Amino acid sequence: MFVLVSGDEQHDLDLANREQDHAATMTKADDQLAKRPVCLGVQTFVAVLKARNFRSEALLRSLGFEPAGAEQQAEHRDEADELVVMRSAS
Repeated sequence: MFVLVSGDEQHDLDLANREQDHAATMTKADDQLAKRPVCLGVQTFVAVLKARNFRSEALLRSLGFEPAGAEQQAEHRDEADELVVMRSAS
């Protein structure tokens, strides 16, 4: 679900799992988002998801993600039905 952007490097980070309940997903996501910037020097989190994936969108918004600008949408979105959201790592 996630791409961690650190300079020119990108690292995949899987936060969600269909077998986990909402509370477990939130706990795992908060933990991963807190640790990754420190160990990888990440500055920005970028998530790309299908626009109709309302559950993931709600999770991301609860974690502080906001819709990306037009430039970032163009850079990260491969398909017209995708949504790009971003959050600062700090």
